Amino acid sequence: MFKDKKIIFLILVVFTALLGWEYSKYLNSDLRVVFLDVGQGDAVLVRTPGRHNILIDGGEGKQMNNKNIISKLWKYLPFFDREFDMVISSHPHLDHLGGLLNVVQSIKVKRILQSGVKYNTAEYQEWNRLINSKNIDYDIAVSGKEYLFKSSQGDVLLKVLYPFKNMENLEVEDVNDYSVVVLLEYADRKILFTGDISSDVEKGIADYKMAQDIDVLKVAHQGSDTSTSNLFLDSFNPEYAVIMVGKNNYGQPSRRVLKRLERRNIYILRTDKMGDIEIRINKKGEIKVR
Repeated sequence: MFKDKKIIFLILVVFTALLGWEYSKYLNSDLRVVFLDVGQGDAVLVRTPGRHNILIDGGEGKQMNNKNIISKLWKYLPFFDREFDMVISSHPHLDHLGGLLNVVQSIKVKRILQSGVKYNTAEYQEWNRLINSKNIDYDIAVSGKEYLFKSSQGDVLLKVLYPFKNMENLEVEDVNDYSVVVLLEYADRKILFTGDISSDVEKGIADYKMAQDIDVLKVAHQGSDTSTSNLFLDSFNPEYAVIMVGKNNYGQPSRRVLKRLERRNIYILRTDKMGDIEIRINKKGEIKVR
């Protein structure tokens, strides 16, 4: 009898510890931005102090080595709060969109934000079909739109910087150059998400009276040399640069891009070397990298 009670006690202790660990993820008052290691692609989880969940892209969706987007998300979200207030699809290339299909199929999503450009692939058609079939609120990203996520610890503001005009159902030469670009602001800190835009679009954004100092830059297009120009870096002057990249045959990240960052003493963070990268910002604006 005593032995049985001891086993039950140990089970209760372990269960309580696990529940406390899950609950601590729920109560944390920092802004948490997790750049998920999903191989060659982008997936970023944002959890606000007000416990709003935002997902920016979802990787390819068929990653190897246990890098599936769903299992990644469960690592950072408490089991009792697994729905998304907003999912942002920067553009419909598979290395950004694929995992979002899994997300929308299995998790409640309140709102979708995307450029809406025309793109003729089976995955993109399925994506739009899922949005319609599940009656998810749907917004077209246009420069000037803002979304406020309120909290007693301080509000989080999401600003759309690009595209400059409504691109819904329009054919474009390169969907990369119509990636949704958003700026996240909290406690006077700023994080810029750039999708896969090229240096031509970077120049347009910089010239469009949007240049400002930021704290964190999500480097475009896995560090390709077609992006992250000198002009863009000088215009936004980031302290940290996050490169989301996996094993590839494209020479990414480009050595030229790395040199541009190094010359400016920008601290480089890479998912291929560090795995998941978590940036936390508290209400005082203090930044911690994990």
